[in-house]
Amino acid sequence: MGNAIKAIIADSDNNFGKLLAAELSAEGIGVSVCGKGGSELAEVIARGEADAVIMVDKGNGWDMDEFISACHERVHKTFFIVISEGGNELRERLGGCACMISHPVDAKQISRIIVSAYVERLGETGRDSIEKYAETMLCESGVIANLRGTRYLARAVAMTVNDSGRSCDICGVYEDVARKFGKTAASVERAVRMTVRLAFDRGDRELMTEAFGDIPANSRFIEYFSDKLCTRIIRDGIPSGSGSEQ
Repeated sequence: MGNAIKAIIADSDNNFGKLLAAELSAEGIGVSVCGKGGSELAEVIARGEADAVIMVDKGNGWDMDEFISACHERVHKTFFIVISEGGNELRERLGGCACMISHPVDAKQISRIIVSAYVERLGETGRDSIEKYAETMLCESGVIANLRGTRYLARAVAMTVNDSGRSCDICGVYEDVARKFGKTAASVERAVRMTVRLAFDRGDRELMTEAFGDIPANSRFIEYFSDKLCTRIIRDGIPSGSGSEQ
């Protein structure tokens, strides 16, 4: 099966581009490299052949008017990640650019940012679908279905995926879940903790033990399944059974 999510790295430094491409490929992203700001890149963007374009800005100038014109309207529908060593000029000129990062580059962080953008582009339907997909994955992995804590965990995992791959702010996660379900953050924490424990005691203990060793903290459990869900989305997209459209 091919990669569901594809990216283009635009960089005139072939060594850096190839190294980053190899690291992103290891994360499951389908990656190709081309010269920055060139006609080849503009054509790829215009044809909509990439979910994300990673642009390396070394502060040595781009003909942005020509580049944006060559991309046609697609430049405003493309998710850009700018790896910058200089100012924000490149980011400001790209209407579709949603993220700017600096060196050192973390390929895992970039892949999670791309997944977040992929889900966001699907809109509310995509966000709802990712939550259902998370619940299905949790149950397949030994979490007991039909528990309040399982629904809370699915929301928490989906929230972490949608949050541009940043580390799980567990207090913020509890508060977000509590708002959605009309509960308190403390009750959400208790329900999640009990669900994690039950996954060990009554679920697939072998699978859970292999993944964690002993019963993990809620934050570790959520981050583990967030990473696992990102890997699935990179590989397969969001299945139609989750209610979303590719």
